[in-house]
Amino acid sequence: MLVETDGETVFSSRGALATGMENSLQSAVRDQVHSNTRVRFPMVRKGFLASPENPQGIRGQDEFVRVSWDEALDLIHQQHKFVVSLLKNDSAVAFFVARDLRLRRRLDFRNLYKTGVVRDISAFISSLGGYKSR
Repeated sequence: MLVETDGETVFSSRGALATGMENSLQSAVRDQVHSNTRVRFPMVRKGFLASPENPQGIRGQDEFVRVSWDEALDLIHQQHKFVVSLLKNDSAVAFFVARDLRLRRRLDFRNLYKTGVVRDISAFISSLGGYKSR
């Protein structure tokens, strides 16, 4: 991927390798980075942040507050451990809801593996719904 930027603003993007197929995702970086709907910082519901064990407030109505990346990742890790403690054994399936960011997906699996949600990191269900094995 070749991205033209001044360090703050993305001007354009395109694939780094010549291919015979057009890929509109390669030219979408500017829209993805500068979209008004992009979540730029980790945000947590105020009622959840005050008490993750017994969240207050109402989903969809509670105010969101900005947290650091470290705090957000710690909260995610704690919630994964909590879910595993409730479900036990192999009753959890990991789903990924995001654009195809391969590095993020690997990091998610590493976190899920460490918390015990995913026990066999070599096999998983793909985003297309099929069974994948590396």
